Amino acid sequence: MLEINLIPKEERRGRRNIPIGAFSVILAFAGVIIILILFYLNNLRVISKLNKDFTEVSNEKKRYVKFDQEYKTLSNQLKDIDKKFQLLSKLDKGRTFAPKLLEDILIRIPDSTWLTSLDLNRNNLKVNGVGMNNYLVSDFAESLERSEFFNTVEIGEVKEQNQKVGDQDVLTSAFDMSCVIKPDFR
Repeated sequence: MLEINLIPKEERRGRRNIPIGAFSVILAFAGVIIILILFYLNNLRVISKLNKDFTEVSNEKKRYVKFDQEYKTLSNQLKDIDKKFQLLSKLDKGRTFAPKLLEDILIRIPDSTWLTSLDLNRNNLKVNGVGMNNYLVSDFAESLERSEFFNTVEIGEVKEQNQKVGDQDVLTSAFDMSCVIKPDFR
């Protein structure tokens, strides 16, 4: 079958007369819409994945809340135990301080020197005694300064006096000292 187009050539519309400018605008607009739809779908996928991850993290957080509470409880118990140990160590230190101090003093007393009184306060120790001469008194003071218990040792007053030792009158030196106890032992 044969088709004959009887419309004159000038009036015929052919495929060549399609407006390319309008068609390209429509194609560009359709392309932009398709790209936007793809971005939207991709964002929906990312958002759903993030929501899923968020719920997983929330569930894990709920699991760890129990551990956190147990940790806090154990931490508080540990602090209480530490306070009790510190208190016990202070009590033990206070209980054994005086005997250790007296032992240290007794080791450091030179021969021919004796103590007449000791007065122990919180920070100070007052020592009164008698020595056969001034050299023994200064040796005793220097020995006390080397002790681990004292910061400073000061010789207060030294009085020479005659004392009867047996049948003889002997010149002795009565002294008093002031010793400052180190903060570690207070």
